[in-house]
Amino acid sequence: MVAAAYMGASAFALSITPESLLQQWNGAIQLNPLDASQVETVVGLSAGSLTEVYKSNVDGSSGVGSDEKAFAASYDTTFSNTANDPADALIDYISGNSISGAPIYLGVKGGRGTPSWYIFNISSWNGTEDISLTGFWPENNSISHVAIFTGRSTNVPDGGSTLAFIGFAVAGLGFLRRKLS
Repeated sequence: MVAAAYMGASAFALSITPESLLQQWNGAIQLNPLDASQVETVVGLSAGSLTEVYKSNVDGSSGVGSDEKAFAASYDTTFSNTANDPADALIDYISGNSISGAPIYLGVKGGRGTPSWYIFNISSWNGTEDISLTGFWPENNSISHVAIFTGRSTNVPDGGSTLAFIGFAVAGLGFLRRKLS
């Protein structure tokens, strides 16, 4: 029963096509490579607000991407249709730390077509569900790489538990003072 629940939970995927209703941008101007500063410019964020945390390049022979960046050990990307000219890809969470933060953007870069890239706002993605990409440049182009960018994290103060701890400490001091009197 537990195995069935696990298999059911892992079967969910965020499905993305060039026509997805997610907030997206695309363009014909070559962005080589598609990097964090270029994504910031396209989506209207200030410089230095995004970090590229995962990237997978098409291998060209096996269909399995060559992964890099901070989360390379947590995800695998498989490119499909053909090894040299893939129109589809599956970004699969395998284990370890998952990508989180806000905002989160997915870049899909092509080689020689129009548009030459897509950027999707995937901030609602939970970091562990697979991302399934289908139908990108099926006729005259192919995916060259995919990349995930996140906003730089900020520490948010934890008001609830810290305040409770301070309250218990003050109450403890009051008890100690009363006992010593």
